[in-house]
Amino acid sequence: MSTPHNDNPTPDENSTWESEMGDEFERRVRDLHEAPIDLGSVKGKAMKIQRNRRAAIAGGILAAAAVIVPVAVLATGSSTGQADGLEPSGPSVTISDTANPTPSPTPSATPPGVDPSTPSRLPDGPALGFSYVEPGSGNALLHLNDGRVVELPGPDYTGAADLGEQIAAYRSDDQGRGSLDLLEDGQVTATYDLRGGMQIAPDGRTVAFITRDDELVFVNGEVGEQSFGAIDKGVSLSAIIGNGDCVLESGCHPFLEHDDFTASDAYEINYEGPNSAPAPGALRVNDAADGFLVSVQTETTDTGSCGGLYDREGGGRWVFETCASQVLDISPTGDHVVGTDPYGDGLGPRYFSILDGTTGDEVARYEAETGFVFTDFRWLDKTHAIASVFDDNQWQVISLGVDGSSEVLLGPVAGDETQNPFLLTGS
Repeated sequence: MSTPHNDNPTPDENSTWESEMGDEFERRVRDLHEAPIDLGSVKGKAMKIQRNRRAAIAGGILAAAAVIVPVAVLATGSSTGQADGLEPSGPSVTISDTANPTPSPTPSATPPGVDPSTPSRLPDGPALGFSYVEPGSGNALLHLNDGRVVELPGPDYTGAADLGEQIAAYRSDDQGRGSLDLLEDGQVTATYDLRGGMQIAPDGRTVAFITRDDELVFVNGEVGEQSFGAIDKGVSLSAIIGNGDCVLESGCHPFLEHDDFTASDAYEINYEGPNSAPAPGALRVNDAADGFLVSVQTETTDTGSCGGLYDREGGGRWVFETCASQVLDISPTGDHVVGTDPYGDGLGPRYFSILDGTTGDEVARYEAETGFVFTDFRWLDKTHAIASVFDDNQWQVISLGVDGSSEVLLGPVAGDETQNPFLLTGS
């Protein structure tokens, strides 16, 4: 449903909009099956978010708003079957309305490890088309896609996303506890203490995370901060899609997994119910695209893992399944997928590859001669995947094309195998 844009709606227009929006929400959830979502509370939250957003626009205010956690064995799916008739799986998640529908971030006067002073303006670098965090002995540096360099207010940042006027930056302390800082003009404006990492939407303008108080929060560069409700303990966020406007069905769409992911299936929260399976037998969603594709794992064994690419549109279907490779980051067009060794161990796999997005066949591979590949894969464009590689005691960012060609984009930089100077981040 679309409505004409009006910066200053009248009371009658607001009433008409709310009536139409209510009818739309009723239509979308009419066929819910045992979904523990209170329609009134979802609708109430949506109305409040939309009104807040309109007020922000009318007032001339635009609220601006991976870490990838390695596991000993990563797996992707080998189950077959249809999405029709799937029983709901996953824990109950309640989206409830409150007097304050947005989260209450902890203002950060001086978070541990963060320098409260305003970082200095740094000269721009080359426009590489991808972003990365460069840690060091002093404050970490965020190198943005367009070449701008932002000094982060501390040394422990490992991931970030450019949300427009604000930057969402992830850091962890020496105990492994994560925090997310919202930065504006180099200053920390809010801090969230997290359990788990930060996930970034495909367009790079929305992030989501679970706080240590078990609240699922979305932060978008235009809409601002929105609470998605409480999440059961023992559950982590694995991917998100959408434009960050949670008033829309497709705007805030999370995929979650159980921390003991071999015991229970992964699930997604949408208006078909909060316990929908993203793919038959999926234990983890490795990546999700706005075009209904998800790359998943469904099995892990002592010798490897299995997974596949699943199309959730319509009744759902497997595009392909494989036990020959992990199935990871989906290309912008969905024509290819990043793959790597189906058995993950140590600091990282020896190679990364590009798989055909229709058959799952390997079409290109880059292999380190003596080192390993850091598992922070990204797509540079629709035909080139990139990764940080440690080889011959040096770090480089390598681009691999679907035609098999490879190129060094950054480096080499001599260093320790545990100190990656090129932490790829963003979308």
